[in-house]
Parts: sequence; C-alpha cells; structure tokens
Amino acid sequence: MPSLSNGALQKATRKAVVSLFNGNSTLRNQLFTDKELAIILSKACGVNIDADTVSKAFAAGGESRYSLQLKDMSIGYKGECILFVYKAYKLPNDNYFTAIGWFDSVEAAEAVNVDIRRQVTGIAIENEFLVDNWVPTYFMSVVIIQKEGSKSALYQIACDIVSLMTLRPAPVEAASTEVEDNGTAANADANGSAPSSAPSGEDGNIDTAAAAAAPTLQKGDTPILLSQAFFLVAFSKYYFTPWFDSAMQPDPQFGSDSHGHNSRLFVQQSFLMREELDGMMGDNKWKEMPEFRHYIASLAGLPSLGDVKKGGLEFMNKATDTFFRAYNTSFIKHIEDVWTSTKILPYIIGGHHELAHEFIRWLRASDDGDLAADNFAWSTKEIEIENQKSYGESHECRIDACMICLTKNADPGVILEDPFIAEIKDSLFESLESEEVVNFLDRLTWQQADEYDPVRKRICEVIAPHASQQQRIECLVQEINAMARTNVKEARRTVRVVIFVTLNHPYNRESVDKKREEKSTIKEKLKVKRVNGAERITGYFNHVEGVLAEAEKAVEEAGEQKYKEIFDHYRKSDNKTSAVKREKKVQGFEAATEKPRNITKNQRRGDVFIPLAVGGGIALSYLSKNRKKESVVREEIAFREIKVDDVQLRLNEPPLETMELEKMKELLQQDEAARLARNDMVREEGTSWKKINSVDPLSQVMKDEVTNYLAWKDAKNNQ
Repeated sequence: MPSLSNGALQKATRKAVVSLFNGNSTLRNQLFTDKELAIILSKACGVNIDADTVSKAFAAGGESRYSLQLKDMSIGYKGECILFVYKAYKLPNDNYFTAIGWFDSVEAAEAVNVDIRRQVTGIAIENEFLVDNWVPTYFMSVVIIQKEGSKSALYQIACDIVSLMTLRPAPVEAASTEVEDNGTAANADANGSAPSSAPSGEDGNIDTAAAAAAPTLQKGDTPILLSQAFFLVAFSKYYFTPWFDSAMQPDPQFGSDSHGHNSRLFVQQSFLMREELDGMMGDNKWKEMPEFRHYIASLAGLPSLGDVKKGGLEFMNKATDTFFRAYNTSFIKHIEDVWTSTKILPYIIGGHHELAHEFIRWLRASDDGDLAADNFAWSTKEIEIENQKSYGESHECRIDACMICLTKNADPGVILEDPFIAEIKDSLFESLESEEVVNFLDRLTWQQADEYDPVRKRICEVIAPHASQQQRIECLVQEINAMARTNVKEARRTVRVVIFVTLNHPYNRESVDKKREEKSTIKEKLKVKRVNGAERITGYFNHVEGVLAEAEKAVEEAGEQKYKEIFDHYRKSDNKTSAVKREKKVQGFEAATEKPRNITKNQRRGDVFIPLAVGGGIALSYLSKNRKKESVVREEIAFREIKVDDVQLRLNEPPLETMELEKMKELLQQDEAARLARNDMVREEGTSWKKINSVDPLSQVMKDEVTNYLAWKDAKNNQ
C-alpha cells in the first residue's frame, strides 16, 4: 500500500469516513472505535491508516466548517445523515479515544446519544481491569507464593490464581486448525486481550475479513480464565450492573435520602429486566453486542478439541449457553416470582400510573366476574417508562405484554381479600371513573383535593419504606472504606464515620431542601445542588449545635457508666490493627521478590473443571443405595462393556446381576479413568482412578438420570 504524509492522511481520512458511511448502509446507525475504522478504511482505500491517524483526524476542530460542538459530541450534517464523533481526551489508561458513527436520522443519533458516554468510556475501563491488571495480578500472586509458607491459606489461594491464569487448552496437532464459527470467530491481540478492531458485519457477527489486518491469536494462546472473565464483565456491563445500580438509586418521588427504598417501581422493573434478558438470549443476540466483542475475539485463541470435556472452544460455547439458562432460572426464582407474587404485585399501584390503572381494572374485572367469563382484555397502548435503568434511559413497552407477564403468578381473588387492598378498594375502583388516568402520587390528576388520600397514604407508609435491598448498610460500608483511605487508625476511623454520617449526610440534604424553599419556580429549585460559601458555613455550625445538643441529651439519658464503656471500647488496643505487623508484612513481600522462584506442582495443577450442566459427569456420591440407583449403575457398566477377569459384564447375568453397589462404583471409577486417559482428558499422568469422583453418562439410562441428578443438586444447594 502507498504511504501519505500525516496531514494529507488525516484530511483524506475525514473525507474517506464521510464517503464510506454515506455510501454503505450496513455501517450506519452504529459506533466504531478508531481501531475498527482504521482496519475498515485501510482495506477500503488501499492506504495504511492506523488508529492514531483516525483519532487525530477527528480531533476538536476537525471539519469545523460543518461541525457543531456539543459538549464532547460533534454533530456534523451531511444531507439527511448525521455524523457523530465522540472524542474522549482523557481515559483511565491515559489514551485518546475516538468513536465515530453515521446515522440515518436525528432520532437514530439521539438514541445512541443516551448511552454514548457509558458505552465508549466503558471500553477503556474494561481493558484496564482485565488487561492492565492481568500481569500485576499474576506477579503479585508469585510474590505471595515466594513469601508465604505452604501451609498458609494465602499461599494456597495464590497458587490457585497462578494455576488458573496459566491454564490454556492445548491444541491437538491432528485437529482442524479452523475454529468453529457459530458467530464467535474473531481476531485478538497476541497477549490474549481482545482488540476493539473487530467491526460487526450486517449479520451481527464479527467481520473477520475487515479485521484481517489485526494481529491474530494462535490456537492455545488464550487463558481459559481470561476468556471467561471477558464474558462475565461484558454481561455485567450490559445487563447486570445497570439493573443492580437501579436498585441502589433513590426513588425520584421521595428524594435523595430514599436510596434503596424503591420497591414501588420494582414490579414494573421486573418486566423490563425480563424483556431485556429475553432480548439477549433470543437467537443469541448477545453475540452481536459491542460489549461482548472482547470475549468473542478471545475465542480465536481457544482450540477446537472436538469434546466439551477437553475445555476448548466447544466448552466455552456450551458454558455460555449454560450460563444464560442458569441465570434465567435464578432470575425467575429470585426476581420474577417474588415481585409478581400475589403478595407483592399490588405494589404496582405506586408505579407507573398507566400500569396501576390496568391493574385496578383487572381487579375490578375479577370482582365483577368478567375474568371468569373471559370478558376482559388488556389495553394495547404503548407507554414510556422512565428512569428505571441506572443510566437514565427510558423504555417503551406495550401495556398488555407487560401486564400479562406481571399477573401470570398472581390470584386477583386473594389480592382483593388482602387487607392491604381491601381497605382502599373503594378508592381504587373509584379512580377508574375518572376521565383522566389517575396518578395517586400526583394531585394534579385528582378531581378533588383529598379523594385518593387513602391510596397515597398506603403507598407512602407501606410500599415506599419497603427497601428493595439493604442499600443503607452498603452505604455505611462504603463510608468506612472511604475513611480508611485517610490513613487514620481504627478508633479514629470509626468515630469519624459516625460523625460524618451523623453530621454531613443530613446537613447536605436539609440545607439543599431549605435553600430550594426560597426559590419560586421549579426551574430555580432544581438548579440548587449544594449550599456554598458563608451560607454553608453558618448553616453547618447551626446544624452541629443542634446535633451536639441532642448528643448531650443522649449521654444524660444513657448515664455516665454507659458513656464510659463506649468511650473505652474505641480506645482499647486490641480493637486496632497493628502498624508493626503491617510493616513486617510489607518487608516480607519485598524480601520475597529477591528469592529464586521455584515453580511447584500446585502452580501448574488441574484441568478445566467441567460442570455436569456444561457436559461434566454425575457425582458418584449421588449413586447411593438409599436412592436405589443400582439398576442405573448396572446399565452403565453393561453399556461400557466393562470386563472383570477378562469376562464382559452383562445385564441380568452374574456376576453383575448380584454385584454390590460399592464394587460397581469402583469399576465405573476405573473405567472412567482409563477412558479419560485414552481421550487425553487427563493432564497429570498416572492419575489414580480413586481420584475420579464423577462419571460421564454414556448409556441412555444414565443420561436420562441427569435430570434427576440436577434436581437433587439444586435441592441440596438450597438447603
């Protein structure tokens, strides 16, 4: 490929991007990083273009003739299309970052704009966590191994970490060098990190042709732990963390001090979470999402070994399918079944007013007999539910789809008899007669000033105080962690946390509320975020005086003796961490780095653990006499054609017919060990058959037993 000067190359890059996006509809309505664009442009233009060139080409001021600067977003107009250039100047790893997209409409661009900062900056954070800390974690573990004795629990943990980080499924020379595609083949950096240089094609799969210029992984390069970590981080980033964050947020109706008390919104949120989870799982759509591209790319370094139990590509493909199945089961048990239960579903009267209206219609239909007569139909209206997910986006949903999902586990007859609803039933049914859909938390939708006060009171006094999780405790934990960073010792740290929580938190909230009362319009009130300057200092002193007066009163009521006990408790030396011990620990770590390293067996032990749900075996402990599994074990032995003294064991014939269960289990252990060795599934040579604690089901009878085995395991885990 020919080369150009830097300036000419940057100018050509800007023009090439406009031309490329404007002429290729498959690239529109999505964002590409500078690395991804560099690969695409290099192939399209026949010129070597690196990521740095793309980044500099779209620096602030680039194409300023038609760009409009809007915070960090440049919006350029070209006909009916919009060019988005997101330029991040400072990321956690000190790198510049550019993301560019060409959108068919303002609406499409604005839809991406909602999540742009989180989506783009999250890439750098993800890389920093998994790649930048991969090497330090490894060497810190090595230092611990060097320093600690073999009997130390920390030593054992460090050995496990090193063993996991160095565990790579080895390719079989005779095996095909092609990685099974099924939407997961891609390129990645040679160090096992997934590059952001793998653009998606029209079908959502990684465009391997466009990524051909990137460095490639060789089979066996990717540590299995890294690939799994990429997957979990991606799932957390896209789905779990945002929804978890929403549980920690305050209820927008009740102010900043209501964090964690948002149960009135959780019924409808359970539907939104279900809808998004189904969207990920359906047709494996998650494989097309940009959050998972590092995981997808890492699979190029996993060899295709032909068997799930060998821990290669087949294992990871099966493991991700199993993960979603297991997560869905857990979601049903801990989220869906709880928040849509007969007892909790009525909380929806405090949620979105349209959904509350439909819920009340459903109750009245049950009360009138219309449900039994099949004379009831849900509204098909589309509504928008705002501020449910952590980054503030809104969700559109159809009322009928939402309510069918939410009411599937509930009994309207039982709900109507529950005092929670029965005592406000008349007010609820009365709201259905209003011309406008009533919002019980918005008096402007009421026809009379106090007509729905009983319902409002029930929402505020019963539903709102119900915490969806223990966020207030978590908040205190974070305060303690923050105070620990000020390098004060335990006693002072504890006291400061108490002071901070007692003084600062209430004052910050109360001072803002008081300041807002002085403003006349909603717009002016919302501008007040914090009280500053002399006003803050004066107000804070007044606040402290009030708290101190309360404290003195509390000391009086507690008595001198109780006060002295608490005071002495914080002063005792046995409640503190010794600075001397900590310093000795640091010196020990430093000395350990000077020792010659001895790589023990513990640091290179074990195989990839294959759970039964992914393709592993049935635990031999399950095949016990009290569960009457002798016939199952006999079927398995006969199918495997196991021999004793060169005589093949057959069903309904001696000696198998009368053989004791423990003897049969020993034969299975021996045969399983031999089978694993034949198939190169055991890494450590000479593995004793006595170490085999599970067997892979081969006979149809044993395979049919898997369902019972998994149910037994679930019941055992839930005890």
